Amino acid sequence: MATSRHSPAKSRPRAREPPMAKRYVPGTTHIQDLWYKRDKTPSQRHKRGKRWRAFWVDNLGQEHTAMFGTKEEAKAHLADVTASLKTHTYVNPEHGKVTVGELVEHHLDAFVGKPKTLGTKRSLAKTQVLPRWQHVPVRAVEASDVRAWIAAMMRGENDRKPVSSKWARDAAMLLHAVLKDAVADRRIAFDPMVTVKLPSKGRPRDQYPLTIEEVYALADAMTIKDDDGQPESGVVQVDRALLLTLCFTGIRVGEALGLTASAVDFNRRRIHIRRTYGQDEHGRTIESTPKSHESRWVPIPAQLMGELLPLVEARTGKQDIFVGPRGGTVRADNWRNRVFTPALVDCDLYDPDSPRVVHDLRHTYASLAVRAGANVKALQRAMGHASASITLDVYSHLFDDDLEALGESLGKLKPKPAQPKPVRTHFVPASQPAS
Repeated sequence: MATSRHSPAKSRPRAREPPMAKRYVPGTTHIQDLWYKRDKTPSQRHKRGKRWRAFWVDNLGQEHTAMFGTKEEAKAHLADVTASLKTHTYVNPEHGKVTVGELVEHHLDAFVGKPKTLGTKRSLAKTQVLPRWQHVPVRAVEASDVRAWIAAMMRGENDRKPVSSKWARDAAMLLHAVLKDAVADRRIAFDPMVTVKLPSKGRPRDQYPLTIEEVYALADAMTIKDDDGQPESGVVQVDRALLLTLCFTGIRVGEALGLTASAVDFNRRRIHIRRTYGQDEHGRTIESTPKSHESRWVPIPAQLMGELLPLVEARTGKQDIFVGPRGGTVRADNWRNRVFTPALVDCDLYDPDSPRVVHDLRHTYASLAVRAGANVKALQRAMGHASASITLDVYSHLFDDDLEALGESLGKLKPKPAQPKPVRTHFVPASQPAS
């Protein structure tokens, strides 16, 4: 009988576990002398290059090094590193190697706001910021270099024309925003521009509001007339109505062009401002929200009711009431060149040295409203300013007459004539009868 032969079971060798990765304790620091070995004999690097190498381990367990000429410098650096690690303000030196150009692109990609504003920022980056800072590591930006750059922009150097104070300020503000992002992302420890004085905002443009007589003269110049000089019968007077809407409501031109038939409430005599037309970064017309991103109601004066009624009746609920000659969307710059400026010339109201712009119609409303007795808060709500302080910053000069009236009113206050005080008599009790 064949016997089965069993081979002895062989034990499988256990797989060797990989050696444990070397761990570094966060906060560990030490200094190495590169010129001398531990036995005090000169090394191969003796008197070649910097002598002291500082080591430290960050809070993520990563080791970093830096070279110094003296041991005191190395100790001071490690003291700063240790303090920043304890206060959680430590910045990894490697993270600061990213260039300003990369951070600018990231900043613009993350921008949330009006497309036109983004277009302006991209123009600033292309023409002013990137030519100087595109390839500079963010950790290498110094305050003195920023000051020199701002001065160079305003002087005009390297065959470049000088820029205005406002344009230089806007460019510096863009770089400032990028550096603040770098601080928040722990790429640099602090923003070097905190000590840089920015250029002034520049002198604000002068305002050229119209008088009520000039408003109606312009409206007449924009009116389509027949051969007898009378308003053309059956023609919707779009340009005239647009001008009067801007002058008597104070809404922005983009907000006016974005008005639909359903936005005009004749029963309540209100206009609902909830959309606007603007431009994207490429100059194309787009629909957007009002500047404050909030809708508002604006009163319709009596003289504007009859101007708007034919426009609203000619359109349906969601259709724009102000349309071009071919029925399309009106572009603000096109209306300015095609209608507004020629009407100014016809009325002898155009001055090439200080030309009026469409935005002056908004100033016209503010001027007329203040003269009609509007207070700051009412004016702010109608014009869509974020706060009354903005309204005062722009239109405080319109309230100068209020100060004069206040002075006159205070001057009329006089004390009332003093009334003679009554003579006080003391009560004398009657004598008591004898008992």
